[in-house]
Amino acid sequence: MITKEARHVSVLLTQDTQTGSSMAGESPAADPLQGTDRFHLRIAEDWIGLGDYAAASDQLEKIAPALRTHPTVLKVRWRICVNGKNWEAALDVASTLILLDPKDSLGWTHQSFALHELKRTAEARDNLLRVVDTFSDNATMRYNLACYECHLGRMEEAKGWLAAAFKLGGEREMSKMALTDSDLAPLQEWIRFVAAASRSRVSLCEGIARLPHAPPITQRADMVAA
Repeated sequence: MITKEARHVSVLLTQDTQTGSSMAGESPAADPLQGTDRFHLRIAEDWIGLGDYAAASDQLEKIAPALRTHPTVLKVRWRICVNGKNWEAALDVASTLILLDPKDSLGWTHQSFALHELKRTAEARDNLLRVVDTFSDNATMRYNLACYECHLGRMEEAKGWLAAAFKLGGEREMSKMALTDSDLAPLQEWIRFVAAASRSRVSLCEGIARLPHAPPITQRADMVAA
């Protein structure tokens, strides 16, 4: 799945966890994070860049209590939770992000990611299914849906979501990620086959879309290596 601090695809869009969106109903110009509070936030991000998440957490605690639920602060808090594998806290952070700004896709992907790590994969899948059409250009959601469906043993659905993710997110980078993602391990032979079969004729996305004409994963492995 996608996320920068762990191995998932809430990954491809790391910059989203750093930029964030303003509070619901508030313009960027009215951002209350100013002066000392913004300084502590930036120092926290710097500590994360250096790999010191404890120091980053200490910096967030120096932000005024009323501003610690600002979306930009919560997105940094999320990264700290993920690094510490504190999934219950990560779920709380993601759920708060959704309440503050349901139009920001990051809250939804983070919430599902935390649910998956808590072994609540069906909930993670259903959570994204409710909103995926709202975010029609979001490759991360579709990639993560493929991971969840694969984990749940729904391979055809997983293939369909992968096709959509590759189309939106760029075939080359996303296929490389998919081929090393343990969540998609049952589909990796299939991905290699489709890539090999389509290399000289069509794009990987088009090859995936032609799935009914491709051999099952368990057959023709010799063609993948060819």
